[in-house]
Amino acid sequence: MREDNNHIQTEFIKGALMYKKLNKPIEAYPRLVKFLNLTSGSDNYSLLRIKSKEYIREIDNLIEVN
Repeated sequence: MREDNNHIQTEFIKGALMYKKLNKPIEAYPRLVKFLNLTSGSDNYSLLRIKSKEYIREIDNLIEVN
């Protein structure tokens, strides 16, 4: 799949789908982290950033990361 930096939110969408629909938290994790990194320092995507952080915390708990 081709990467498109014009649509940063696709990283969130892919990560969320992998985690919630496909039940693949390990594969979702780097996409959610990438989304947060790409949007750091930006007020855009604030709701998606909040949800990404929530999903990352949930995944951390699933894999028992402290």
